[in-house]
Amino acid sequence: MPTDPDDTLVPVHVPRRHLTAVYGFIASLEAAGDAEALPEPATSWSVADLSRFAEPPTATSLTIGKVLDVLAGKPGDYFSTTQLEELTGVPRPNLKGAFSALTRHINKHYDGRDWMLEFRWGTELGAGHPAEAHYRLTEEQADLWKQARSS
Repeated sequence: MPTDPDDTLVPVHVPRRHLTAVYGFIASLEAAGDAEALPEPATSWSVADLSRFAEPPTATSLTIGKVLDVLAGKPGDYFSTTQLEELTGVPRPNLKGAFSALTRHINKHYDGRDWMLEFRWGTELGAGHPAEAHYRLTEEQADLWKQARSS
């Protein structure tokens, strides 16, 4: 039995079609020697890609675009789903739906690259962060998004 509470196993419900990918991700973390550190996404989005993502707008790109606008205003800061709901005016079910659709959209139209924003679960960020999804953009990601919005 693990002595570190962070090594305790917890049940996670995953669609069966993604189970192998989840196992692979966990294996890559273990192989890297640090199961607690999530890899930082590479900046694989160009200004042209981000502009293409936003135009013509789809339900997913409209909602994610509003989120990216908020995140780009404070690069490096994590925003909880609750905060994003308040700041974008997008109801939580619509936010969740857009984030669920984002991976499918990227897989279909952008060769399955990483998201253009970062995600962490609040409890991974430490005290004061609620147990819900948190999102942020790095300075570089925010600059690219701002350039895409202005083009």
